[in-house]
Amino acid sequence: MASTVTRQEGIQSLIDFYQQTYNNKTNDKTKKTNELGAFYVNPAVSFVSSPENGVSVCATQAIPNGTVLLRIPQQERVSLTNIANANANHNQDAVSNTQELIMQVLKALRTQYNAVAGGSNHSVYPHGDILLAMVILHDLVDQKPYTQAWPSPEDFQNQYYPLWDPSNPNLQTLLKGTFTLHTLEGYWNSIRCAFDLIVLPVLLNKEEQQDIVHQFLPPAFQDENKTLQDNLWDAFLYASSLVRSRSHEGSTPEEPEIIPLVDLINGLPSFCLPYINVHIRNCQAGGIPCTQVVATHDIAPNQEFIISYGDIHASSCLIRYAYCPQRVVHHPLASLDVLMIRVSKTLAPRDSLRAKACRILQFPSTPEDIERDFMFHLGHDALGPYMRSPMFQGETEQLKSLRQFLMVCHLMNDEEVQLNIETGRLRGNSVTQEQIGNVHLALFDRLMTEFTSLDDDTTTTATISANKDDDPHIQTIHNVRICQRDTMARWRHAICRRYNIPSQHADPNATANPLLQPHTRAPQCLLETRGCRVCGRTIRLKACTKCKAVKYCGRVHQIEDWKRQHRQECRPALAD
Repeated sequence: MASTVTRQEGIQSLIDFYQQTYNNKTNDKTKKTNELGAFYVNPAVSFVSSPENGVSVCATQAIPNGTVLLRIPQQERVSLTNIANANANHNQDAVSNTQELIMQVLKALRTQYNAVAGGSNHSVYPHGDILLAMVILHDLVDQKPYTQAWPSPEDFQNQYYPLWDPSNPNLQTLLKGTFTLHTLEGYWNSIRCAFDLIVLPVLLNKEEQQDIVHQFLPPAFQDENKTLQDNLWDAFLYASSLVRSRSHEGSTPEEPEIIPLVDLINGLPSFCLPYINVHIRNCQAGGIPCTQVVATHDIAPNQEFIISYGDIHASSCLIRYAYCPQRVVHHPLASLDVLMIRVSKTLAPRDSLRAKACRILQFPSTPEDIERDFMFHLGHDALGPYMRSPMFQGETEQLKSLRQFLMVCHLMNDEEVQLNIETGRLRGNSVTQEQIGNVHLALFDRLMTEFTSLDDDTTTTATISANKDDDPHIQTIHNVRICQRDTMARWRHAICRRYNIPSQHADPNATANPLLQPHTRAPQCLLETRGCRVCGRTIRLKACTKCKAVKYCGRVHQIEDWKRQHRQECRPALAD
């Protein structure tokens, strides 16, 4: 409880500091918006903290749409631009020292970037994030007022790191083989790589180690039981986590920045419009460029302010902000996640003729190459065009390459493959659309049942319910898992519709071709949860009130299916 009080006091201290700095001590509600100072906090704004949820910003009374809630000068942003320009609240000595460090890190980054990136399976942590993290460490040592409003190292240790550390057993169990876990592993590896190969050599290049401790190692990380290198790593991880979870995209590309106090407002993906009630805008106050937060809806007393985090998906909520609330899971667009598609080496060309064709088309041609190289991501915005477009259109380049690879290796006859080698033209006249769809389904189903743990639904759900009280993070991880599995189900359904194959998890009347049945049977978890007959979605469904046989994700799809086919087939359900 003490740490919570300390942070709350830090927020109030920061507000008082800005009030004094900008000589704006009035909170008179009768003043007009254009009379407000460069720094302003509406008296109806309250910063509320709790051990479970951290800090949230709420209304203490009813607030009308269009009300200015908070305003802060842009020169108070924590950014490289403000440091370089020696703006207010950074004394010249601090600017000089920080600028020197920035130049050293940039130099180290430029000389080592190619070697680091070229010799690993992950990218180097973005240089703009590295530089801002080092500025934050310097300001933590200087105890700048805005640093007192941030989560403490203990807060990150308890609330953030368990959801970001890929070695967490719950992450490994529930999200095995998914884009989410793969990205967390890449992030963790890249930030460690950046520290070891870029940051640490620069810091250890100082003539005296005590100078490092003085400038870049905050007191909270000066643990006598750890080595200097371990202490620096803990500090850099904390500063990088602040950048990751609290920064906005700056005016300069690849240069993040943190807006004090504004960074305390929680957010949701932009798709969740009904819940987003405030907006960040730029403005001028007395000739000073400012950032202000404005109400976009009428806000009720005790209601939390929610900003838009942009068009992010469920995994991004976890990866960047260490949360994934039910509002994201329940929204049909916010829950549409990114998938990691891996092609099994068992799908390698079955003979030398097809291997030769793959090499000409620049596809992997051996099991080893496929296992190493044939992996790509399906963005959350790729499903819509795929569902709305006719066959062979609306595909991403990766999906197009995957389809061509599968046709050459497993569907086209020898004559067609030989013609492709001779002419460079892909023609599979002997291949039916059902065969193309079936081989896609085989790949997707194997992805869910073998490469990931998403099909293990029955046992893990019971485990989550039993351990939710003991592990507060397991529900968040499970929410992302639900979105990953639902996204897989929707893609599977889209493939069925595109290639005129019965979608077994979404249509109870589906009858598959007996010859293809072993491959087209949906994974067991999808057969158990069922799906919307129109889009395949498996979350928050309602059954037809008359027949009880088919389900829909909402009224729009129910009406669409009623007009298309369900009107003719709907019959009252038989009594039990």
